[in-house]
This record gives sequence, structure tokens and C-alpha cells, in this order.
Amino acid sequence: MSAQFFCPTCKKEVERLQACGAVQYFCNHCNSLVSKSKVITSPTQNSEQESS
Repeated sequence: MSAQFFCPTCKKEVERLQACGAVQYFCNHCNSLVSKSKVITSPTQNSEQESS
């Protein structure tokens, strides 16, 4: 199972682009690149913590 990555701004799934060993993440909804340090692995990452 491959990991899914999400935009920190809109929480939509981002597209993972890989070329020449470099990996970039692109959000089609925001129409911008997302830094790999800011991309999130779960779209409900913050709301899960609040509900606990």
C-alpha cells in the first residue's frame, strides 16, 4: 500500500512527482508546489487529536 500525502492548506490529496531522484508534491486544488517538510500524511491529523 502506497502512502497518501495531503496539502496542509486545503487538506486535499497532492500529486507526488519524482524525477532524477528528486521528489516534489503538487496540489492541484491550490495549484502550487508543497514542500515535503510541510506535506501531511493524514488529512484529519489535527482533528483526531482534538477529538481525543
